[in-house]
Amino acid sequence: MLVDDNRLNLRVEKEILEKAGLYVDTVQNGQEALFMIKETKYDLILFEYSELKTAYFTPTPTDMLNDGFLGVSVITIGMMIWLFLLIIGKKKN
Repeated sequence: MLVDDNRLNLRVEKEILEKAGLYVDTVQNGQEALFMIKETKYDLILFEYSELKTAYFTPTPTDMLNDGFLGVSVITIGMMIWLFLLIIGKKKN
């Protein structure tokens, strides 16, 4: 799952991941992410860094166990990393 509050960034980030052969669900905030985690088993959750800080998304270990986070990697990623991945992807094509 990919979490980013910026719709344009979300679309670009999703495209990058799909070109890498991944299936991607997208949401725009931490609350939506928590709902989706309860509905779907994810292997990985990518949070855009600023969204993680502003989404009131600070689960405790107990919350994480109760909300279905067990066995899920959660990674925060900044926009500069996405830009780098986009440039690398364009050079390969």
